[in-house]
Amino acid sequence: RDLKHQLAAQYVQVARHEEALQILFLIVQADLTDNESKQLLLDVIKSLPDGDALAGKYRRKLYTLMY
Repeated sequence: RDLKHQLAAQYVQVARHEEALQILFLIVQADLTDNESKQLLLDVIKSLPDGDALAGKYRRKLYTLMY
């Protein structure tokens, strides 16, 4: 999991947000109790500009998963 977090962080550094979101979402999907990964996923979503389609897509996926 830590390696996946590092990879996601590297993707964010080079503006490959979709790849980072995919990795983090899969981690959260596999373990809904993983609050660290959930927070990282939300942080990446928040780092995207307001109204960004990618942010909306992953926000919806996360909310659907959680509720």
